[in-house]
Amino acid sequence: MDLDKMKRLENIRVDHKKVSEEHSKLLTSKKEELFKKAISDFADFFQGKEFTVDNRPPKFSATYKELTVTLELPKASDTGFGAYSLLKLSVSKPRKEYRITVNEIGVYPRSVIVETTYGAASKDKVDEVDEEIKKLSGEIANMKSHGESFKKSTLGFTLSKEDKSKEIDKQFPSLKELLAELFK
Repeated sequence: MDLDKMKRLENIRVDHKKVSEEHSKLLTSKKEELFKKAISDFADFFQGKEFTVDNRPPKFSATYKELTVTLELPKASDTGFGAYSLLKLSVSKPRKEYRITVNEIGVYPRSVIVETTYGAASKDKVDEVDEEIKKLSGEIANMKSHGESFKKSTLGFTLSKEDKSKEIDKQFPSLKELLAELFK
């Protein structure tokens, strides 16, 4: 067993954890900004339509007589499958639910997934260490690269109806624009 190689692996694991935490903080920070703006957009849009708005995180509702529209926000640190986050928009009458994904504007599909490459399984412990070093080093490089491009990107929303046959795949830079399109 190569002790120097094992030490190198441990150092890479420490680096991987640090880069992963920095990447997660960057994503969370950018989503927190987007969510604050989304809450404001939701309230402004519906108040402008004479709805009463009730903000009780994580649910925000707008009510006009017996019609209620509810927006549910996840924690900014949560991620959705195939998206940075998933929001839910519900309409009471007629009953409809929409899935809103948070994504980078101009990027399709709706998210960027940091690619992970796994090597073939090895019976030799030395080869396993080499494979682990290679895998973690690749993940570090991918997270750093994605982080740099993500800093320059703009987050927005994609609206999809729960009924997949009527999916709307249009990106919106703000929740207000998405709501204006949906409730025209």
